Amino acid sequence: MAQVKKAKICQRKGKRLVCREIKIKSDVWPDGAFDSYEKLLKAAKRMVKKDGYATVIRRLNIVRIWNKNRNPRLAKRVEKVMAKLRRLHARDEI
Repeated sequence: MAQVKKAKICQRKGKRLVCREIKIKSDVWPDGAFDSYEKLLKAAKRMVKKDGYATVIRRLNIVRIWNKNRNPRLAKRVEKVMAKLRRLHARDEI
């Protein structure tokens, strides 16, 4: 059963820092999904069929934002997967 964790994401709006809490489900991604681009894309495609495109993009965006300073290589990998999913979704292939 997936646990729900709370996290805080902060963004700069002009000169102010605006923070908001988000809910993150743990155990959503299969083990080893973030090891390579191919594994992540395959897992994301499977999740799109199960949960829907918008939900998967939202989850990927949370992972990307969370890791952009901690693990930039993973953040770039997630960005590439999001772009590929966007192209596939526009052509109705997923």
